[in-house]
Amino acid sequence: MDLLLDSGRVAADGAAFGWAVAARPKRPGDVSGDGYLLRRLSGGRFLAAVIDGAGSGRPAAAAAAAGLEAISGTLPPDPAEIFAACHAGLAGTRGAALGIAVIDQAAGRLVWAAIGDIDAVLIRPGPTGAGARLCMPRQGGMLGSTPPDPRPQTCPLGPGDLLAMVTDGVGRSFVDALWPERDPSQAARAMLHRAARPGDDSLALVLQLEDPR
Repeated sequence: MDLLLDSGRVAADGAAFGWAVAARPKRPGDVSGDGYLLRRLSGGRFLAAVIDGAGSGRPAAAAAAAGLEAISGTLPPDPAEIFAACHAGLAGTRGAALGIAVIDQAAGRLVWAAIGDIDAVLIRPGPTGAGARLCMPRQGGMLGSTPPDPRPQTCPLGPGDLLAMVTDGVGRSFVDALWPERDPSQAARAMLHRAARPGDDSLALVLQLEDPR
């Protein structure tokens, strides 16, 4: 498996979380049409995004790059505006699916949504390990060709919560590789080893909120 790994930690404006990404192209040595973005927003909020360019190879990679460039160049505060900016940036490309999560630790909440085949779950720790699992809302369509109609939802967010976002190259059994005690790097690697599909690019992004105390 031609597995690429990256990880880090973000601490700013009272927010702190660890993150990791694991990615694998469809063919070893080829470019991937999957990508991600992590950016600070105003008011101590943080944006996590995962994008999946349609198809695979260089055209898919070009679409993903165009979508991420459009988002990072504007960073609008409203989720609907983020999808609109990405849609406009994908004009003339194959198009892409996009999932976003806006983390607001100060308010203790997460706003998330997806257009196309991007999955995400939020796992809340319980007294004996993994507790509640919440799934990100998503709408059908393809940015770049279908006018976006995201329907963001807001859910509570607290210390120890683990957020995992994946492209459709990762099967939904990825959730079985997740629990709050596993650090983001371990979780991202395990998700791809467990659920990556051999016929597609695959990417898993994991973030875990730390206790600010």
